[in-house]
Amino acid sequence: MSAAASLIFRETVGSLSSTHFHPLRRTHTIEEQSRCIRTSERQAGREVVRWFLRSKLHNATVTEANIDYIGSITIDVALMEAVGLEVGEKVLVVSNTSGARLETYTIAGERNSGTVQINGAAAHLIRKGEQVIVMGFELTDTPLQPKVLLTGADNRAPQWLSEAG
Repeated sequence: MSAAASLIFRETVGSLSSTHFHPLRRTHTIEEQSRCIRTSERQAGREVVRWFLRSKLHNATVTEANIDYIGSITIDVALMEAVGLEVGEKVLVVSNTSGARLETYTIAGERNSGTVQINGAAAHLIRKGEQVIVMGFELTDTPLQPKVLLTGADNRAPQWLSEAG
């Protein structure tokens, strides 16, 4: 943090009537900073909401890429339920293989099939066999603890991960 930014942060923190901060302390936890910002915004009469990561399928393997299908990503419904994704939900898909990023919506695939299928125009960007991350977000005024699964071989035997901040 630059000296100017540090001074502004300390002045902002020092001006708040919050018991969570010490205005001269140079470092604060993310939770303390977040609490400070929310307190400041509420004192200013604003209720602010932000997009927070809620659901994440990490390192899933694309089992099919079908250009002729009309849009979306088809995901094994068991995987969707495990991380809290809903049918029709907007998701961000990132390829670990190519770096491609796209937004689309979810379609429920056959339960326990391991299906992760990229459909429509998105299949030009992400192809069969690529490793992807599928993320769902929620607009809220309170930080969330996301549900994160690391998929195993064939998108089965997932392992829970923690997204510690």
